[in-house]
Amino acid sequence: LGTAPLLLPLRNPVLTAEEVATVDVLSGGRMILGMGVGYLENDFDAIGIPRKERGARMDEALDIVCKALWNDEPFDYDGRFYRHKGVRLAPRPLQKKIRIELAVRSEAAAKRVAHADINVNLNSLTVVRNIGPLVADIASKAGRAPSSVGTSILFTGFLAENEEASRKAVARYNQEDAKQYLEYWAHSKDAVDRDMVAQYKDADRTGVARGSFTAQSFIDDIHNAIDTIVATGLRPDWINLNLWPSGMPYDEALDCLERVATDVLPEIPRVGRM
Repeated sequence: LGTAPLLLPLRNPVLTAEEVATVDVLSGGRMILGMGVGYLENDFDAIGIPRKERGARMDEALDIVCKALWNDEPFDYDGRFYRHKGVRLAPRPLQKKIRIELAVRSEAAAKRVAHADINVNLNSLTVVRNIGPLVADIASKAGRAPSSVGTSILFTGFLAENEEASRKAVARYNQEDAKQYLEYWAHSKDAVDRDMVAQYKDADRTGVARGSFTAQSFIDDIHNAIDTIVATGLRPDWINLNLWPSGMPYDEALDCLERVATDVLPEIPRVGRM
């Protein structure tokens, strides 16, 4: 149970830690805190925070959230953006150290794995291949074994009665999502974003949606993702399955979830928390 990801620079870090601790208690100690810096201009405009401050705000807020969730003693914080006195959570989370993972798509974000016990969400195989080795190198130089950096990855797909039906079911929902993301990525200078633009444009040109649309392709692609993460030196922890396109009716999405649970998950290795 968790967030994937919560945009921390847009939020009060102490209030965020309080909410996370409360959810951890209510869920019986199952909370995972996924966070990112955000990137869309309108998100920052709506809150009234300059987008150019997102990295610096993230660094300060991350420090506060980690201290609040992982330590019992009250503390003060006096930073450029945040000033707090006597921070101590009540209730305390049930987990001694709630898992924190950061969405990482750039070198600037990758540098935050130098912070002890931070894990990463690398989103896609494109990001794993482009950024994974850098994350491992930064962790190593900070005195962390790369294998101590837990890694999650996002998989998009859908299962219906056959591959044709699977692709048809998601086509109308994916088109709108792709349009929104392409509007942002078209102006990005990040190498990862340029790769993503090429993939989406190719999908638009060929009419072939990105993702897995048969049980066997799900199984093969997930195993490939695990092997790719291991090859970087990082530790594969979670495969986040994006199986519910925005706007799809509940009953149609539930049918897909049941098919994945029956036909895919039994074929996926589970080691520790994976």
